[in-house]
Amino acid sequence: MSVTDYGVWGTLNDALAGPAEPEFVEYFNSLLQPNARVFEVGIGSGRLALPLAKSGFRVSGIDTSQRMLQLLAENDPDQLISYSTGDITEDRNFGRFDAVLLAYNVLSMLPNREAQERGLRNACRHLASNGFLIIENVTPHAITSQLNERRQAIGVQFHDDELWLNLSRYYPEEQRYKARFLALETGGFVERSGDLTLIEATTVCDLVTSQGLDLIRQADSWAGHQFSNDSASYILTFQRCADATGGSKKPAPTSRQGR
Repeated sequence: MSVTDYGVWGTLNDALAGPAEPEFVEYFNSLLQPNARVFEVGIGSGRLALPLAKSGFRVSGIDTSQRMLQLLAENDPDQLISYSTGDITEDRNFGRFDAVLLAYNVLSMLPNREAQERGLRNACRHLASNGFLIIENVTPHAITSQLNERRQAIGVQFHDDELWLNLSRYYPEEQRYKARFLALETGGFVERSGDLTLIEATTVCDLVTSQGLDLIRQADSWAGHQFSNDSASYILTFQRCADATGGSKKPAPTSRQGR
């Protein structure tokens, strides 16, 4: 199974995504007790994991890119986070966690629907009793609304005074969006790619709830803004049903109903 190595984006990935929003850590604090175990799939350079670790959570994670994990090591000199090379679609046991996080479109970076289904099943399998699965992902609408009648987008962009040329195309049969970026940067041209398998929030909900989890919040931001058909992203929170080993850790937060 071929997975795009996003390590070529390097520190530019964090610059484009921006720092973790304050509401991101606040939301985790609303769900989990101090010192809870958090596992991030696609941990990357630690853009989200480090703020969680500095807030007192025990954070670990996996990434398929060695280059991104090298950045994480540089960004985490105090070794607050444990990490390894890994793929959530693999049948491996990474442990049991109070929360499993798939953020910044990691779910869509899996190469096809079969891989997404397998990845979600494995993510659910790593949850402790009453654990939370949290997914942040781009909506198909955010991508397809930018395409022309040939399901393509061609553009010229500037990022920090650097010239970017980009060509993207959507393949509806595979629900696959492929983009190629050619950037004129210091030292010459740099080529980067971004391949996404688009997936609706309703499909994610069906797949996860079939694994015995309950949907407890659907929003389009970490602040809890209401999700709609025009939302550019969805943030879904599921909770594993309680079993005989204990009760829930904290009451589930309710979604805010307006901006």
